[in-house]
Amino acid sequence: MKRLQNFYLLSYRLIGFIFLVSLITSIFWYGFSVLFFLANTHWSTPFILSPNQENVLVHQEHLLNVQQELLKNTAELAAAKNDLSNKEIVVKNAEELLLRVEKSMEQQIHQDTQNSGIYHALTQEKQANVAELTQLAAEIQMKESIINQELKVALITKEEALSQHLMLSNLRSALIEAKARMHEFEQRAADFGAAALTLKGSATSLAAMDKIVKKIELTRQIAQLKSDIYALKVTIEHLLNVIKKRSEVLALMKKSPYILATKEPTHVAFVPYKNLPQVKIGAPVYSCYFDMILCYQSGSITAAYKAEEYAKHPIFNSDMKGQFVGIAFKDETDAQKKLLFLGSKPLLI
Repeated sequence: MKRLQNFYLLSYRLIGFIFLVSLITSIFWYGFSVLFFLANTHWSTPFILSPNQENVLVHQEHLLNVQQELLKNTAELAAAKNDLSNKEIVVKNAEELLLRVEKSMEQQIHQDTQNSGIYHALTQEKQANVAELTQLAAEIQMKESIINQELKVALITKEEALSQHLMLSNLRSALIEAKARMHEFEQRAADFGAAALTLKGSATSLAAMDKIVKKIELTRQIAQLKSDIYALKVTIEHLLNVIKKRSEVLALMKKSPYILATKEPTHVAFVPYKNLPQVKIGAPVYSCYFDMILCYQSGSITAAYKAEEYAKHPIFNSDMKGQFVGIAFKDETDAQKKLLFLGSKPLLI
């Protein structure tokens, strides 16, 4: 019985001693870990990014949206360039037509001015002719009285009197026709003169105004086309900038570990900002059997990603900011370790 009591007492003391040693060891290890993580700048935490992870799927969707927008912008750019080319051809043809219209108007002004002068001269000639015929008409009127008197006294026959009356009637008709032609010449001279003045900028000929209106309409169309061309050039410049920026974004996104993980699992390590100076492409990566002791080289750094990432501290469980680095492991099971060390072993062990 006494032996049993001694055994229980010894067991109790042994258990208490083990518990105390474990507690002291745990406190010591925790304190050591706190000091270690405050002093060491080579540690990082590994992650395995797989195609089914939420962040990977979100980044993939975002990549597809950017690609779709880029294709849309490219199509818009092609359409804008085609529209610009067509409008430039139309403007060129319209400007050539406007030039021809202006030359035609100049020639028309010259022609109308000449025609107006010609008809003024013809009018003056007709005025002289009308004056002569008017004088003859007065003489005719006197001659008719004489013919009638000679017919009464039988100095001439009725046939002779009728012949002379017919001749006098023809003279009166010629006078009327001459006056009508003179009026026509006057009107034509006025019309050509008015047309020439209208084409020069006045507004006296309604017929010539039609050409002015057509010229103004053509000028307005050219101005509108030039305005459209300017707007298209601004649109094209904007689209080129948008396409350039989106292409750069797309190139960066394709290098993202999340996009690489859409094809196959990708190994990365989260590095806090204070540890980033230790990151060098090609630097060795170390894994340890007991977190930070008995370490061996397990791989190397293959890439450094600039996007900001978030993770939990392996000891304090607090939020941290940092960046991912790509890791190539010799044995992929090392990606499941709690810690990795970049560039050198911790504690040189």
